[in-house]
Amino acid sequence: MRGSMVIRDEVREAIEQVAAAAEECKRAYEVWQRALEERDRRSEQLERRITKATGGLSVARFEVACRRRRVYTVQDAKAKARALRARPAVETAVAERGRVIADADAKVRSARIDLAYATKAVARYEALGLAMTGLSASDLRRFSRLPPIT
Repeated sequence: MRGSMVIRDEVREAIEQVAAAAEECKRAYEVWQRALEERDRRSEQLERRITKATGGLSVARFEVACRRRRVYTVQDAKAKARALRARPAVETAVAERGRVIADADAKVRSARIDLAYATKAVARYEALGLAMTGLSASDLRRFSRLPPIT
């Protein structure tokens, strides 16, 4: 009877380990999803800010308006004057977008690496790990790969 108690304790301990790994995997997945959503939300906000600063022009068209040397029409002259007045605000917005997007990408990458390690821990338990996380085998394989180094 004593031997079966030891086995039951070992099984209980193994199930608790799988459950802990599955919880960590779910938490890492949620953190990764939130980081992606935050990055996209901030990117959209900054794009709107840049569009507002350029007066509705894309950044490329704004750059062309600023660099234009010859002005043939009054409309082109007004566009160039507006672009030159708005240039500091646009440059600030573009620089902020670059900084914020880089920070957000770093957070997404960090969350993705955490997810990769968490799914590798779950993958060790095979079918039981799949059942406890609710992920498919292909998702588990995909998430367990580390993202490429950039």
